[in-house]
Amino acid sequence: MKTSIFFTLMVYAFIACEKPQDDLPDGLPDCILELIEVKKNETIQGCSWLQSVKRYTFQNQEVYVLEPDSRCITDEQSVVINTICDELCFLGGLKGATECGGVNFYENATNEEIIWPKN
Repeated sequence: MKTSIFFTLMVYAFIACEKPQDDLPDGLPDCILELIEVKKNETIQGCSWLQSVKRYTFQNQEVYVLEPDSRCITDEQSVVINTICDELCFLGGLKGATECGGVNFYENATNEEIIWPKN
């Protein structure tokens, strides 16, 4: 009896401590982790919405860009959000938008880091 209880507790401990499948960097804001979890499982017409999540420095703040899978969704825009998941702007899409807050995002964003790639 004690062995089965011990074994059961060990299994629960292993599951609880298991690192998520996505090898995400430590220290990401909770809302970013939650958005990745939701968006990576969101599908549109059978295709996964999320292609990648990238982190940048833009206008002296850390921002994240959620990029849609353009192979499935050709007119969808990437969304730029801050560390508390406020939407700052949208990029790409049919218009090919490049501005965020009146500034060209791609010319002014630095320190690009891929946070989550789609497998």
